[in-house]
Amino acid sequence: VGFGEFNFAWSLTPFPQRTVGFADHSHNLPLQFLVELGLPLGATVLALLGWALWSAGQNCSKSAVDHGAASPLRAALFMVLLVLVHSLLDYPLWYAYFLLPAAFAFGLCLGGTATADTASAGPLQHAGPSFKPGPAALVLLLGTAFSIYDYHRIVALTSPKENAVPLVERIAAARSSVFYGHHAEYAMTLVSKDDLEVLLAAQRAAHLVLDNRLLQAWATALSAIGDTERAKYVAQRLKEFHHGSQSEPFFAPCIDPGVAAANKPFQCSAPQRNFTFADFR
Repeated sequence: VGFGEFNFAWSLTPFPQRTVGFADHSHNLPLQFLVELGLPLGATVLALLGWALWSAGQNCSKSAVDHGAASPLRAALFMVLLVLVHSLLDYPLWYAYFLLPAAFAFGLCLGGTATADTASAGPLQHAGPSFKPGPAALVLLLGTAFSIYDYHRIVALTSPKENAVPLVERIAAARSSVFYGHHAEYAMTLVSKDDLEVLLAAQRAAHLVLDNRLLQAWATALSAIGDTERAKYVAQRLKEFHHGSQSEPFFAPCIDPGVAAANKPFQCSAPQRNFTFADFR
């Protein structure tokens, strides 16, 4: 379905018996790679990860068994294995507070081997794998600083300062965010009165943030510009999530006996054309 497109494809594919919650991940790391990258590239990535994991295990197995210097490497490998087992049932590596420690532990396993010679120096003298900062480290530090700056542009949407400019202006400024601009697009779909602007913002945000409010705003905007068939399709996908009070007002006219069948809005009927998620990219 394309990298990062799982939620988009899942939400815009008919699933009459789908779960209530929105699924932005397949909850299984190998399956996620295969679904988003395709079988050839996904299998290649998995093979490389498997080879790296095997190399990490070999590093630990070559370490001195009877010396304390091997313990940090084995502890790090065990931490990686715990996260990997969890990633077969959920998606911890999609959260930075799991991903970064796991990557650090994985790096320890791959980057150093403890031998009897280094271990004999004693635990206080053994510094573990050596690390020499280089251009890559500088790039990571600068990237981190920029991502923090970029993030604060989005924070202004929900936690404005006392002298903050109006919400519409904050959204306009946040839309230029490199990493988090989709959140500004999402906010635009909820506050804008311009149907075309809502439609364009929804189409951009849907690839990263797709939930019931965005589906409703998207369907309404499609209907407003005359694209009724697509609007019906999006509305039917929203209906499958059974969000109760969140979408009840939207579908209320469909069950209102006082509204004649001919006067019921677009969300009350299924489209006459066949669509797939690819038709909404």
